[in-house]
Amino acid sequence: MATLGSEAIESPPQVPGLPFIGNVLRMAQDPARFFVDSYRRFGPVYRVRIFGNSYTVLAGVEAADFMGTRRGRDSLRSKEFWSGLVDEWGARRVLTGEDGETHQKLRSVLRHGYSKEAVQGRYGELVELTDRLLERDWPTGRSVPVLTSIQ
Repeated sequence: MATLGSEAIESPPQVPGLPFIGNVLRMAQDPARFFVDSYRRFGPVYRVRIFGNSYTVLAGVEAADFMGTRRGRDSLRSKEFWSGLVDEWGARRVLTGEDGETHQKLRSVLRHGYSKEAVQGRYGELVELTDRLLERDWPTGRSVPVLTSIQ
């Protein structure tokens, strides 16, 4: 049990799993079923374990309602999580690393570039570009370091 000021806070329940790999196998079989079943059994806040790491899950209508409030948006931050990547690339800002009003402004600016309308009518170009990149970076018959190639 943790404390926040004078208020006691219980740790969220842990979904049972196997040593070290935790909940990976059940998640891999059917992720939607796993999360729905866990929500029904443990409620809107619970923890899962994946390869020795513990993650807190916020689920269901309660989580959506909470995240729709100012308190919810102010409670959960992503900036610290993404700061290493931002520093590595020398970026000043990335969408996933910003919170609050700055995040909303960046989303607004970037919205068109990520929309389906950005490629509408240009599918031939998209296929041609994809084919060219696959031929260059993933040649047939050659081993490719998948992780670094996808990163």
